[in-house]
Amino acid sequence: MTASPSSDPMSSAAAGRRLIEPADLGRFRSVVDVALDRSARTVVATIGWPDVDTDANRSVLEACDVDGGGRRRLTEGHRDRQPRFSPDGHRLAFLRGQPGEPTRVAVADWPTMVVTEVASLRDGAADVQWIGDDGLVVVGPRRPPDQEGVDDSELARRPRILTRTDYRFNGRGWTNDRLGQVLVIDEIVEGAELRAIGRSE
Repeated sequence: MTASPSSDPMSSAAAGRRLIEPADLGRFRSVVDVALDRSARTVVATIGWPDVDTDANRSVLEACDVDGGGRRRLTEGHRDRQPRFSPDGHRLAFLRGQPGEPTRVAVADWPTMVVTEVASLRDGAADVQWIGDDGLVVVGPRRPPDQEGVDDSELARRPRILTRTDYRFNGRGWTNDRLGQVLVIDEIVEGAELRAIGRSE
């Protein structure tokens, strides 16, 4: 005896579903990084998604209450990420990326989100952290001696051996041939000086 389709709970559940299509990819959202404000009442998160129009990953900063309510967007950059609250809770640092432009270290007053772009890094940045309430430390790549003074378009033409593709989505681009460095920003002002304190060889 064969059961009728309506008596099969799996068939009934599948009837209202459909397969994922390529156009659906741009609707996916992921929480990449989070920070809790000093009051412990608000969470700021990096929300990322694949942008099918530009064939690149996008991300912005959003905030919500710890109970999940009051969700709101804080930034509108192409690649805003890695929110970090200052110890006193009055400022929020983050990294900002725009296509074809250097990564910027940005600091916003909290909670007004008046943003100051403090410094830019030609070759991107991997992380930013506070040093007290008035300074920042930035981790990022630096060019080896044989690349100093070489035009970016020339570097892009040089052959590379690719074994993975995550460089397209890390917000920094191709850095496998770069060395590491730690930079300090002593004053939170526009155009602040970046001071190197450590380098890998």
